[in-house]
Amino acid sequence: MDANDLALKLKPVFETHNVVFAYLFGSHATNEASKVSDIDIAVYVKDVNNESLFDKKLSVHIDICRVLETDNIDIVILNNTHNLMLLNEIIRNGIVIYDTNSALREEYEINIIHTAIDFKTQRLINIGI
Repeated sequence: MDANDLALKLKPVFETHNVVFAYLFGSHATNEASKVSDIDIAVYVKDVNNESLFDKKLSVHIDICRVLETDNIDIVILNNTHNLMLLNEIIRNGIVIYDTNSALREEYEINIIHTAIDFKTQRLINIGI
């Protein structure tokens, strides 16, 4: 299933769960997926607090699995993900499959990219390069 088909199928799920923007990432985004590859989806959700993020992730996961008729799905909630390498991978190599607020998404992307560049620069300084 390509990114456009996925976007069409998942749009109602994203609307139901107040998703602001979403990415397809990983092997399905880079056309390297095999039959056993999971589908990696990252979502940024509006109006959710840290206490309800687990519940949100679970409900989004259940609904996506139902729509796609597979349980081989990995969901990342961008609101509380702090793994900079993962976030950078999602932003740089992922495919936007849903977007209701381009300005917010672009601001988020710029923030992640700048943070990743700063982190890389600081690491190079720390190791003496």
